[in-house]
Amino acid sequence: MPLVNNNKVEVMELFDPVTGAPIKKDDKSYLLLLVNSGSETYDEGQFMVLRGRRATFEFLISTLGNYDVIHSFILSGKIPFGKEVSIYSFMRLCITKHFPDSDVNVDELPVYVSDGDSDIDLDRLYSQEINGQV
Repeated sequence: MPLVNNNKVEVMELFDPVTGAPIKKDDKSYLLLLVNSGSETYDEGQFMVLRGRRATFEFLISTLGNYDVIHSFILSGKIPFGKEVSIYSFMRLCITKHFPDSDVNVDELPVYVSDGDSDIDLDRLYSQEINGQV
């Protein structure tokens, strides 16, 4: 008889501790660390928690231009602290893989990069962040 039981318990349903509403599989939480566009420092800003990839993506599209997409970051269960991904990379991934029919396309995203960051190689940044090479 083994000392440890290796049988996995399947959780049937998760509930939001605040509202008591069931949490759907795609309704994972995202923590957004947002720096205002044009800010001279990156050590202050806003944070918010949103639930669901689509809701997070739609919020970011609706606020494009308000936040610095290179110096604002997103974290979730699979994106831990220290491996955070820029809003730019998150949005580019969402447009490419999850929501290709969105109102914004990948070619339009560089328009929302702050003027001071125009010398950043966005393809390299995206590749490094998405592949975890940061």
